[in-house]
Amino acid sequence: MHLYPNSAAENTGTAGQPVWRFADVFVPREPYGERATSAPVAEGELVVNNGYWDTYRTEWPALALLDPALTGRLLDGQLAQYRHGGWMARWSAPGYVDSMVGTSSDQIFADASRWGVAFDRPAAFESGWRNACEPGPDARRGRKGIAQGRFTGYISSAVPEGMSWSIENAVSDAALGRFAAQLAEDAGSEEDAARHRAFARYFANRALVPVPVRRRHRVLPRQGCGWRVRARLRSAGVGRRQRRDERVGHVGRRRPRRSRARGSARRTRWARSSPRRALRRTGDRRGALRRRVRGRDP
Repeated sequence: MHLYPNSAAENTGTAGQPVWRFADVFVPREPYGERATSAPVAEGELVVNNGYWDTYRTEWPALALLDPALTGRLLDGQLAQYRHGGWMARWSAPGYVDSMVGTSSDQIFADASRWGVAFDRPAAFESGWRNACEPGPDARRGRKGIAQGRFTGYISSAVPEGMSWSIENAVSDAALGRFAAQLAEDAGSEEDAARHRAFARYFANRALVPVPVRRRHRVLPRQGCGWRVRARLRSAGVGRRQRRDERVGHVGRRRPRRSRARGSARRTRWARSSPRRALRRTGDRRGALRRRVRGRDP
């Protein structure tokens, strides 16, 4: 578990007073030789050699629980990618590589913050916010297809691995929503708290399954079975009566009229199978809908 990720920094101080420095690989390279590097030397520690798509589900939760002190140091070392390059890498190699689907560092930071790991949480959230809302300059950084996907709620199939990107983006947005809610509780000012509460609502809504443009969904509470979703397909040319008859099991014919003198029990069964007539008789839409749901749904 402690084999990866690795530190790309060197201790230029002493064991008692360490001073960490690393070669900044996030700036344009120049010709270099065997004795000197063309990359500028930067202060701090850089943590590399880790892909986040699989480790956020396995290694990082275990590290946060079993070794929170080391986890905080590793997370701060990973954030050197964002501080110096402007983006979190999907695979730190140590620079940016077009590998892995999803910006899963968002989940790593959110989960570590949940378990109380000490690291630079504001910078971590800013990196996730940029992943979710700003198109990357190339395929190696950010989320693919997010320029349009941030408005449609999903990544088009024209983007390679578009379905996988849609799923991973929803998971990342849910994590960012929880992360923002926690930052709102720990904010030092009311302005920061309001800002993070707005982010929490925004990312929580984005994490929901998008509704197709040509469909309308009416969601009704179902007794004991969670939620019941009905899709009305207007483009299919199906009439209201046909849709209603299909729901009650009578396609292509009407039920015969019945006399009101047959008793209240038969009128109750009639109301369960034909809610529209029940509405006309009772004048209470909510009551008729409640009787229908209780009578027909298991």
